[in-house]
Amino acid sequence: MRHLIPVLALSGLLGACGTYAPAGSTAEFSGGYTNGCLAGYEQGGRGNHSNPARDEARYQSDAEYRDGWDEGFAECFNRAISQPYGEGGATL
Repeated sequence: MRHLIPVLALSGLLGACGTYAPAGSTAEFSGGYTNGCLAGYEQGGRGNHSNPARDEARYQSDAEYRDGWDEGFAECFNRAISQPYGEGGATL
């Protein structure tokens, strides 16, 4: 039980970041969404994420990854601009 508490706390923190793709997304879309979202937060001024990157080869060759990246970037960039200190005013 002692080990379960940190895992639950960490999963709650990750969930608060909002980098998860919509339910039912393919693995390719989800991977692109997560990468794009982290990059969007970084570009929007909430740069507490380590090394957000776009897999350029996948972006060029995989339409689902590209669509996920573009959607994740746009959503999280807009969220970072409209809520610069996170939801509820807390810093990320």
